[in-house]
Amino acid sequence: MKRLKCRKCGNDKEFYVKERFKGRCLFFFRTDGGESENGEIYQNADHSLVSKFIYCAECDAKVTKLAVGEEISDYESGDCNE
Repeated sequence: MKRLKCRKCGNDKEFYVKERFKGRCLFFFRTDGGESENGEIYQNADHSLVSKFIYCAECDAKVTKLAVGEEISDYESGDCNE
């Protein structure tokens, strides 16, 4: 697995990709001020990438480009491949 690091700001913890999604969901809420579980809100949505790049969550710089067949999960942990 590959590990990401932003060359611009040094961030190595949080990144994002730009996605488009379509679908329907159930959004739960409570009237007593408590928190509702909505962790699976997008489970049945159709997702597709808008951009092939992974971006730094700190400075919004492009960090790397996803290659054909490469998954975001390939970058979640492991040794740093700079």
